[in-house]
Amino acid sequence: MHVARFLSLDAVALSEGEIKPKGAVSNVTYKRNAAVPEDKLTASSLLAASLSNAILQGTSTSFRPLPSDPLEMHQAILESGQGKVDFDSLLAYCWEHGIPVLPLSNLPVGLSKMDGAALQVGERPVIVMAKKNDSKAWLSFILAHEVAHIALGHLQPDSVIVDISLQKETTFSAEVNQDNIEAAADAFALAMLGGPRAERSQAAWPDGLAPTKLAVLSRKESSEIGCAPGHLILRYAFRTKRWPDAINALKFLREDFDAQRAIVESLAVHIDLDSLAQDMQDLIAKVTGITQQSR
Repeated sequence: MHVARFLSLDAVALSEGEIKPKGAVSNVTYKRNAAVPEDKLTASSLLAASLSNAILQGTSTSFRPLPSDPLEMHQAILESGQGKVDFDSLLAYCWEHGIPVLPLSNLPVGLSKMDGAALQVGERPVIVMAKKNDSKAWLSFILAHEVAHIALGHLQPDSVIVDISLQKETTFSAEVNQDNIEAAADAFALAMLGGPRAERSQAAWPDGLAPTKLAVLSRKESSEIGCAPGHLILRYAFRTKRWPDAINALKFLREDFDAQRAIVESLAVHIDLDSLAQDMQDLIAKVTGITQQSR
């Protein structure tokens, strides 16, 4: 019973020696195939579905549908009082709309994991963030991409889209992707995070900017556009292919750090762990990194 509950499996089938996923993982679509074979992601997908179901039971905010227009969503986040669309404001926007964002950064060693995933448990969507990266600029795109799957209606009840690897070569160009669903999610994410103004802004920058100047320029122009400076830097990197300089430029942005802590703290604020069974509380704490202190 414990194994079945922890891994979102049918308990009766499991008692008879058969592994039969239930809920969201009964209908899994894997995207962005990388070096990791799909069958290696089964365990992390099962665990993500089980934890998503538990998180929904421990949250009280009702789900409110998202706008299908990325520019409308961009404006809504701007008007929410944050002043810009960045990782923190998008994270808050998800929770305000009743969409839990679940960190899976502490999966057991040796267990293959995805970068991100969008699940629909019944009628309720959940976003999984599993990439262990502390840059808010990098994780903003993964979060926005999963938001796009929800906003564009790519999910059906009890289904999950697993994005195995959102690599830098395709992250900032929707045209490179031949998968229609993934291309649509990429385009939505880019439009929502910065839109045409972000594209035009960094397109005018010289190709040979030093990391320090890149950081200063991105911070200045991002405030005028209403996006995160790190987002401009990563768009610039995709255009110029100068990824090492872009990564160094991100290090000069203090506001780009602590993405993992932000996800865990948001979860701690919005979930009532005491409403869940003790064994599920323990599992959530181990896998997500949530602690009594963060609550």
